[in-house]
Amino acid sequence: MSQAPSSDTQLLTFKDFVRHDDDTDSRYELVNGVQVEMPPE
Repeated sequence: MSQAPSSDTQLLTFKDFVRHDDDTDSRYELVNGVQVEMPPE
């Protein structure tokens, strides 16, 4: 079950999500405007 973003969360656009690079090997997905870290395989 997913949680609704809190009112102080900055929602990302797809364009912003694609440009994001945190210099790690972590993988993320965009869920309703919120960047969510995916578990390792």
